[in-house]
Amino acid sequence: MEFSAFTVMGKNFTTGQKYYFNETIFIKVGNKVCVQDSESAYDAVVMPFDDLMKNKYMKMCYELSRATIGKPNIDPDYYESDDEDDDAIPNPNNPIGYKYQYIDTLYIIEDVVTKVKEAKKGNTYQTISEDILERLNISTDAEIECFYNRHNMDVEQFEDYTALVNKM
Repeated sequence: MEFSAFTVMGKNFTTGQKYYFNETIFIKVGNKVCVQDSESAYDAVVMPFDDLMKNKYMKMCYELSRATIGKPNIDPDYYESDDEDDDAIPNPNNPIGYKYQYIDTLYIIEDVVTKVKEAKKGNTYQTISEDILERLNISTDAEIECFYNRHNMDVEQFEDYTALVNKM
């Protein structure tokens, strides 16, 4: 099972206020991938991995999400933890059988005042049931199309994002 995430956010660094935040999580299980948007755990689709690679926007998001995996330069401002002891702390809101999963995350952060963007490596943690993931059924074509319609961005931005990642 492979986990990765791609996050784009805008922040005023003077006040600390976030102006926008969008995180896309990819969980690859065998030959299928679950794609979940930060807006809602219910805003997710499961599709064959080959189909994900056919959508230009999702392919770029996925490839960027994988770009920082294994890189050691995690920015402490975008880092939750990788302390294995944290997994031992139960979350009373989690159903039985779910666990925390720390996911390497590429952050593209824009200072909304100066308009300067930079790439940072961090992580995020999610509550995940691997058992449920392994049993996921492929979403219908209509569900996948609806997901794509809600989550397509201007792919030209990705050239800028790739250049930022290459500077890391």
